[in-house]
Amino acid sequence: MVELDWPVPGLGRIRLNRGAQGNALSAALVAQLDKAVQTAEQTPGAHSLAFVAAGAHFSTGMDLSGLERETDESLLARFLAIEDLLARVWASSLRTVALVQGRAWGAAADLVVCCDHRLARADSTFRFPGAQFGLVLGTRRLACRIGSDRARAAVLQGETLHADEALACGLLTQVLPKEQVSEEEALAGLPPLVVDGQTQALIHKASRAADDGPAGGGLAMDRSMLQDSAMHSGLQRRMQAYLARLRAAAVPASSGGQP
Repeated sequence: MVELDWPVPGLGRIRLNRGAQGNALSAALVAQLDKAVQTAEQTPGAHSLAFVAAGAHFSTGMDLSGLERETDESLLARFLAIEDLLARVWASSLRTVALVQGRAWGAAADLVVCCDHRLARADSTFRFPGAQFGLVLGTRRLACRIGSDRARAAVLQGETLHADEALACGLLTQVLPKEQVSEEEALAGLPPLVVDGQTQALIHKASRAADDGPAGGGLAMDRSMLQDSAMHSGLQRRMQAYLARLRAAAVPASSGGQP
């Protein structure tokens, strides 16, 4: 479901390869993503890591196709695994890149937010629906990217942000031209790095301290707020009610991937 390769020296590429399911984030896919990130970070000479996806969508979010079989406890474990992946990408010493097509919804939108360079095709859309079933995931990092007022509006009003809107508010760093640009061409257009690997790691650490605090208190807060929001009663019930509302409103989903 996840492939890691090195199209050019130093640039790792992680491909979500579950296109038939909209690259919805199953527990297994999240575990494989986390392992691939760790492998890339430990690869000598690595300086950049790009997330790409097969199929029509980058990812439709957390895979909820088996929600009726989940418990509050199993869902909490899955969300904590997602948060740990997001924190790893956010704090990575590698330059991280997301290349988005179609939907990047829920936890997938949070993954995009974690990346340093956030490129998208013109058909891309972004949503952060977790708060609609009482879950707090990724909101602080979104606020770091686009400002607290804009982040609150996107989350509390359940907005769907199109690529041009996402670029205007800072969620994206680039919208690719409407004419077809290949994945290789998009990644080749990344600006060159002009520092050595050790300096790069220190610059990443120093600049993240501005967002997270010198002791990484923001990352601890992210996990704590997620856990607190998930643990108040009936997470599975709340998520089932959310999906029922989506179906009643005829909002399309792929394998239930939404949050």
